[in-house]
Amino acid sequence: MRAFFIGVVAVAMLLPVAVVAQDAPPPCPRASDPATWSNCVGEFVWPNGRKHAGEWKKGKPNGRGTSIYPNGDKFVGEFKDGIAHGKATLFRPDGEVFEGEYRDGALNGQGTHTFPNGFKYVGEWKDNKMHGKGVMTCHSGNKYVGEFKRGNVDGRGIAYRPDGSIFRSGTWEADMFSESLKNKGTLVTPCGEIPGNDR
Repeated sequence: MRAFFIGVVAVAMLLPVAVVAQDAPPPCPRASDPATWSNCVGEFVWPNGRKHAGEWKKGKPNGRGTSIYPNGDKFVGEFKDGIAHGKATLFRPDGEVFEGEYRDGALNGQGTHTFPNGFKYVGEWKDNKMHGKGVMTCHSGNKYVGEFKRGNVDGRGIAYRPDGSIFRSGTWEADMFSESLKNKGTLVTPCGEIPGNDR
């Protein structure tokens, strides 16, 4: 009886693996036109140098995959009709990383953008631009928490110093603290001050 029970458990444990294996698309036909590939996994290099490895449907990358472009950009994630759509990460040769929700090839929704110098943005995106609510960490160590519009700090927000104390709080416009735009002198950004404004 014990041997029978152990056998049943072993079969039950293997079933999920078998199901996953059956759900995986088959390899795409070799030496064939990728325009004919559908519901398969394959790798192709276009004449312009772009290389894609992953799932294909109706002759285009659809589903999980990795695309490497001639400029060195590398997309890893979900694709639809040949472009990033869904969860994906873009790695740039200079160390920049964009990670988040893509729609029709552009960041739309929640996403993270990081630079090698320490700059980082975590928040909402619209058409590849910071738009909505987010948190921006400057290379100086300052941190801004608030609203963004069309890629700029714009709206209500608070900028903090590296020690956590408040640097500026209020309304921002085109990456500048609104109060500093009203007077001649030092301009204030979330990352610090820009002296010598002699408008």
